[in-house]
Amino acid sequence: MTSLKIGIIGSNVADAPFEKVFPRFGAEKVFLNHCLDKCRMDEAFLARLSAEKLSFEEIARYYVERSCCPRMNDETYKKAMVERIKEESLKGVIVNTLKFCDFYPFDQMYIRKELGESFPVLNVEHDLMSKDEGQIMTRLEAFLESIKKKGMGSRGQGQKKNGRYFVGIDSGSHATKLVMVDKDCKVLADEILSTGTSVKEAAGKGFESILKKAGVSKDDVSLIIATGYGRNSIDFANESVTEITCHALGAHSILKGGGTLIDIGGQDSKAIKINKDGGVIKFVMNDKCAAGTGRFLEVIADRLEMDLEEFARLAIKAKEGVSVSSMCSVFAESEVISLIAAGNTREEISKGIHESIASRTSSLIKRVDGEPPYYMSGGVAKNMAMVKELSESLGENVKVIENPQTVGALGAAIHGVRLDFLTLDLKSRSQA
Repeated sequence: MTSLKIGIIGSNVADAPFEKVFPRFGAEKVFLNHCLDKCRMDEAFLARLSAEKLSFEEIARYYVERSCCPRMNDETYKKAMVERIKEESLKGVIVNTLKFCDFYPFDQMYIRKELGESFPVLNVEHDLMSKDEGQIMTRLEAFLESIKKKGMGSRGQGQKKNGRYFVGIDSGSHATKLVMVDKDCKVLADEILSTGTSVKEAAGKGFESILKKAGVSKDDVSLIIATGYGRNSIDFANESVTEITCHALGAHSILKGGGTLIDIGGQDSKAIKINKDGGVIKFVMNDKCAAGTGRFLEVIADRLEMDLEEFARLAIKAKEGVSVSSMCSVFAESEVISLIAAGNTREEISKGIHESIASRTSSLIKRVDGEPPYYMSGGVAKNMAMVKELSESLGENVKVIENPQTVGALGAAIHGVRLDFLTLDLKSRSQA
């Protein structure tokens, strides 16, 4: 298997996400201008350090002369970095940006300028906290999936395998969604249930339910593909795929074309730029806090003593919204209390909250160079006030995808169909 070479630049990052993800994709790390890799002591100096009693001044001079930080370099290292990317035929570059270290994004801009906007570059901002591992893994997986897909080409032609049905399971923080399709990607049944306290239990219950709905035996299901934040906990699935890839596939199958997808779920929000074949061009996620997510809306609606339907209805009804400066669910709740005390109406506060989320989501879309047509999926897509405010913020009509909550599960099921084709295609070639 040919190694998929990916360049690594930037500041230090925890090894665990890379060690878990890269082997699954047959990927190899190639360090270009990485802080600690460049600053690491070479063998000759280590030998001196062991044999001699070096002074603190000598050791300090060694590090200073290494000049590993980009702020201490000129343009020469950038040119050398791009040449190495070309020489080693790297398929993409990952930029590790330690929080508040703002120099490596300039390297990212230089790479795109020299190699073109289509060259895959992923920016991962982190703060070396262990809780970031799942978030970093999702980004790495989605990035590598998009690169691998470019090498596969489009699928959907040729002979089909004996497998008749394919199930996609999207395990979200609030709800678990399932979709079953046949070998022609026709939807046969879907199911939505609460995730509750057990991802595996909810997925198993949903699978049994969808089999019953479709009147299908478990033995007739060729592949089960899991996606969503709980995907790796569904042990009866044949494969797990990131929600980025699955949402793009699901949206493309409905829309029959490209565009920009906005997905706002229970615990995160995403902006995905999709090409005409359903591939991911660029993506960005907000999953570090609840700001602008379904959970954020629930917290504020609860504070205003109403359900989400009334919350959206009042926002649409309001002529003007009051400014809500904080997007943290904790501080925004306190701010809402202050706004109520100041005599602002629930209508004004409701509209203000939706306007703030729309503004924040628009900034995500700008980061992927989003272009019309704009589409929306996820549970929050059912909130017409959110759709209205987002359309006004973008200056373009945002359309809600049919069955917005199950788009990810649909994409997972379709990925199963494509994987089935690919398996047969490879088998046919080996027998030829």
